[in-house]
Amino acid sequence: MLSRRRHGPSHTAHSAQQPPAPALRLPVELLSRVFLLGFDNGIDPRYPFKRRPLEPTTTFEVLVSHVCHHWRSVALHTPCLWTSIRLRKGSHITRAKTFLKRSQSVLLDVFLEIVAPHDHISGHTLSLAELDDAFDTITPHSSRWSSFIVRVNDMESKEAARRHLRRYLPIPSLKTMQLWHLEDWGTAQNLWASNTRPPVPLFYKQELNIRHVSLVGINLLWAQSGYLSGLTQLELALHSEAVRPSGEDWETIMRNCPDLERLSLHYSGPRAHLISPERAVALLRLTNLSLTDIDLDVVLQLIRQMEMPNVRALKLELPDQDFSPLFHRLSKPDHIVFPHLERLCITALDCEPDPWRAFLACTSSITRLEMDFRRVPVDLFEALLTNVPSPGPFSDIHGESLCVVRLPSLQELKVAGLPSNGLTKFVSFRADAGYPVPRCWVHHKLRNEATDSLSTQTEVEYFVYSDDDDDADDDDDECSYREVASGDLVSEKELLMRNPVRHSD
Repeated sequence: MLSRRRHGPSHTAHSAQQPPAPALRLPVELLSRVFLLGFDNGIDPRYPFKRRPLEPTTTFEVLVSHVCHHWRSVALHTPCLWTSIRLRKGSHITRAKTFLKRSQSVLLDVFLEIVAPHDHISGHTLSLAELDDAFDTITPHSSRWSSFIVRVNDMESKEAARRHLRRYLPIPSLKTMQLWHLEDWGTAQNLWASNTRPPVPLFYKQELNIRHVSLVGINLLWAQSGYLSGLTQLELALHSEAVRPSGEDWETIMRNCPDLERLSLHYSGPRAHLISPERAVALLRLTNLSLTDIDLDVVLQLIRQMEMPNVRALKLELPDQDFSPLFHRLSKPDHIVFPHLERLCITALDCEPDPWRAFLACTSSITRLEMDFRRVPVDLFEALLTNVPSPGPFSDIHGESLCVVRLPSLQELKVAGLPSNGLTKFVSFRADAGYPVPRCWVHHKLRNEATDSLSTQTEVEYFVYSDDDDDADDDDDECSYREVASGDLVSEKELLMRNPVRHSD
């Protein structure tokens, strides 16, 4: 017993002399920086409502603050670590109040989702009954909002949210605003009734610095929307004809956004009957354009009205009509609309082969092509298996004009719904012509021995759409209107009336 007591203090002293763990020896400033590098607000601006299959119960900032006393002290004195205000369930409101205090005066990313009554699960989602509490928590800090993303799923919640947002809320730092209303309308009458309600002004007149705007199922006073100017990104979706901007309003919006870089229109945009401007609207900085479920006449008018020579990425989902006139217009020799196009994605299209071939002939700069032949005629792929005369006064030793493949700069091909023998033929054709395609992305349902054997000629990778039957269980009940892209679309009206199906790029 004595021996133990004699050696006890010596052992304790020896332990106390052990150097602290390396992580504890980091300077506070460096440890704080490490925390910020690991911090993730969990929001993808392109798919803000797409949940992870298993959303963590503890966020990163909370986790690091629970490791030890030292880490907690550093974390609590790092305001930038507490700026993600996510409100998706009742407990998040209490958490948000704590985060708002810890973030001090730093800018905030605010994210709020209110589900429809029939989808509400107490403790797991937010409902209309908690909407006022949620807004009362975040609106006193509106001057610190950097991004503001709100989604509602029923008309009552939409009206309640509008009451809060029509008040004067100073938002001098707001850069990103996304307002979503997605609902299962059930009947055409319900859809029509929702679109006949007059819009209300949001955020009373004030100097705004908003650069990114998404309005999905939300119609506003277009002529009085000060936040639709000076934008670099604009997304409009799910607006019936009656509530879309008029031709004059649309032209004003475009002229007020000369620095626009990304434009996405999904069953939206200007009304069908536009007044053509005396001069085209120059969008010289526009690099990304996406057009989905838009009538042919509107698309043609947009092409005529807007000058977009620097578009690098074009995405088209245009079913249910013959869009051959569009490709005739895009391939006019005296005015190539997209002379610098590099990435082309087509998920749905009805078009005749000839105008499609003419379009390909004038887009030799494309490096990545993505096509979903589940909703695109396979005939359009056949055009890629033919040559075109080489531009310029070049000829072979026999004096005949040289030919080159279509899309000579192609580096990546991504396809779905294409017979494997067609893909094999394409890869061999390109290799034999001296224009091999370095990488092919192949839908996993096309996988067989033939596609696997392509790895000797090109790098092959397989991908999965989350609307595939065998992948349905991997997703939760979360989806966005964008996820309709690979579903069984029928009509535009039904697109608005039904619940979106799952899809993810």
